[in-house]
Amino acid sequence: MKIIDWIRAEQNNDDEAYEVNDGKIVEISMHRRIRQAARRRAVVMVSAAALLFLVIFALIFHFQTYTNYKVSEVYTRSGDIDGDFFEFQDCIIRYNSDGVMCLSKQGEEKWAESFENNSPMAAVSREAFAVAEKGGTSIYVFSETGQIGQISTQYPIDSVSVSSQGIVAAILHDGSQGMVMCYDRKGDILVESRASLTETGYPMSAAISDDGIRLLVSYVNPVGMTSAHVVCYEFGTKETSSDPVVLDETYSDLLIPTVFYLGDTGVAVGDGKAFFYEGRRTMKVTREIDFEEQIISVFSDGSSIAFILRGEAEDSKYQLRIYSASGREKASAKFDDEFESAYLSSGYVFLMRNSGCTIFKSNGRRLFSGDFDRSVVKLFPESGINRFTAVFDDTLEQIRLVK
Repeated sequence: MKIIDWIRAEQNNDDEAYEVNDGKIVEISMHRRIRQAARRRAVVMVSAAALLFLVIFALIFHFQTYTNYKVSEVYTRSGDIDGDFFEFQDCIIRYNSDGVMCLSKQGEEKWAESFENNSPMAAVSREAFAVAEKGGTSIYVFSETGQIGQISTQYPIDSVSVSSQGIVAAILHDGSQGMVMCYDRKGDILVESRASLTETGYPMSAAISDDGIRLLVSYVNPVGMTSAHVVCYEFGTKETSSDPVVLDETYSDLLIPTVFYLGDTGVAVGDGKAFFYEGRRTMKVTREIDFEEQIISVFSDGSSIAFILRGEAEDSKYQLRIYSASGREKASAKFDDEFESAYLSSGYVFLMRNSGCTIFKSNGRRLFSGDFDRSVVKLFPESGINRFTAVFDDTLEQIRLVK
């Protein structure tokens, strides 16, 4: 090999480089290393600048509060304009005094069931929901594909809860006496518990776990000093003993009008207090929260629970606090916005008023506060950044939040 060919071949090596000077071979790898180091510094500086830009953009996006919206799609909604709505699976459910309708996100009717229901109320689980007539004797059970059961009760209905299998827990009343009943979706009685004012008290709220195994009930005993009685019954498992009671707690001088299930965790909410219960064979209090402020509203999406509290006058009108199933506080926020109803959906808190809405994210950040050009019924989150489905009287609209 000629020496010049050898030099050219070696110049392609990043580790060594040579040049010919007056017929002598001179190493020049230092020059190349300097150039490579300069290129690396330039790459690092450009990358750092790009990263800084992304961080600034993310921070601006993270703390951005929107006050307006743009409509991307408008769909004419099927069915009557009255009624209430909730999101279920990949559908929007409308229920009113005439029955239940399942709508696609494009406003198209997927199925409908008609029945008379003068004062409708609904309960929702992951894979089933129930619609009942408050003060009536009929309960209708549905899945994503339509009606899967119907229940007729002997006494008027106060409230209902439903599991994913379609098992329904209902509080019934017969004059001064109350009872807690569990039915399968065909209407067969699974559990019947008649309340006694001298023993358990009058049932105020009942919640069935999503797997249909446990029933959490809060009672009030007005005899003597008013007290709350929280009981959890377990049935349908191999571990169930002859005594189905796995939780029995009494709280003096306290009312507990609301109980929830968050996964396997039972939650009882009373006057300025919230109790979280967990356990397999027996349940016990794992977290107790005391609120100094008045509880105005409490609501859940099955995985988290949110409280709206009365704020201090000089600070803010209201406070929002969101808790996980373990009772850990996930977020809090203060606000002055008035609202008529509130609910949790897919990690967002919606505070609804006639033609306006305030939206908080699950981390407590205010995402939106503004008004629509007409009355809005409900908002539901969609995939994509700041995208929602808005339910109006006669349309479903895909919207995106903007400044």
